Amino acid sequence: MVNQRLKAFSLVELVMAITLLGLILLAASSSDIGSRRFFSSSQRAAKVLDDANFIIEHMHKNIIQAKGNKIDKGYSVPDAHTLALRVKWSLLDGGRDSWVKYQLNPKQHILYFCTLNSSATPCNEHTAEILSKKVISLNFDKSNTGSIDIDITLRYNPNGAVDVTYNPEVSLSTSAALLQHSFN
Repeated sequence: MVNQRLKAFSLVELVMAITLLGLILLAASSSDIGSRRFFSSSQRAAKVLDDANFIIEHMHKNIIQAKGNKIDKGYSVPDAHTLALRVKWSLLDGGRDSWVKYQLNPKQHILYFCTLNSSATPCNEHTAEILSKKVISLNFDKSNTGSIDIDITLRYNPNGAVDVTYNPEVSLSTSAALLQHSFN
């Protein structure tokens, strides 16, 4: 008589296979969760950096267009959070110059941009465009070389603490040269 053995998996082999399959699935899901978290934090940092770049480019464009000369520079920095630029110099129509102003409300983290008839007029939520609600600090400084130094810091959530993963912060510094115009 021929001895026939049935070939089948034992209970121990079945438990080992299920355990190995579970470990493989656990490693794959852990990798997926980690990559999603990395993507999310990278996306937040990119959003803050894009906002900061937009603001710097916006300011730089208006600084280059500012109208002034050696006597009257065509800009005003009344405090570290405010910059006013004359963009239209009207000598013939009664001195109605056009000014643009960047003004930070540091308590609300709002950066305003407005067009005015005077450099002394303040920006507010009714007369201005909001460039960002994420500005932690903004400083303007007149340099000795005739340019304006700009330091800006933005945070994804300006009211929260800095966290590289969930609340990234970006700081940019630049210097923008004012062009001098002569009206002879």
